[in-house]
Amino acid sequence: MLTRVLMGVALTFTSGCSLAFVDGPPDFIPANEPVPPESCTIERALPFLDAVGAGAFLVTALTSSDGDKVRFAAVGSGALGFSSYTGFRRVKQCRERMFQMLETPSPDTLFPRALIEIADPLLSAPRPLRVNDGSPDRSR
Repeated sequence: MLTRVLMGVALTFTSGCSLAFVDGPPDFIPANEPVPPESCTIERALPFLDAVGAGAFLVTALTSSDGDKVRFAAVGSGALGFSSYTGFRRVKQCRERMFQMLETPSPDTLFPRALIEIADPLLSAPRPLRVNDGSPDRSR
C-alpha cells in the first residue's frame, strides 16, 4: 500500500513535465532559418518520463477492479500521454530547426549541387563531330 502511495505521489509531482519545461523553437524566428543553441529543448528525457508515467497509469487502469482507481488512472494516463506527445513534438521541431543544413538549395534547383558537379562534363555543350570523308586532315 505504501509503495502505491509513493508511486502516486512521485507521478503526480513529475506529471506534465513536458508541458511545463520543454520549449519548442521560438515563434519570432522564421521557419526557414535555423534556431540558435539554447533557444529550445533538444533533450528527450522529460517526454520519456511522461511516457513512462502514462504507461504506469495505463497498466493501473487496465489491471484494477476499483472504479474510482480506474477512472483516476485513465485520466492520469491521458494527461501524461498528451504531455509526452507534446514534448516529443516540440523536441522534434527544435532538433529539425537547430540542425538543419546552413546551405539550403535554391528552390529553382532540381538536382543537388554534388550531382551537378559530377554531371557537369556530360551537360556541357556538345563538341562538333568530325566526319572522315577520306580527305587529309589539315587541322594539325
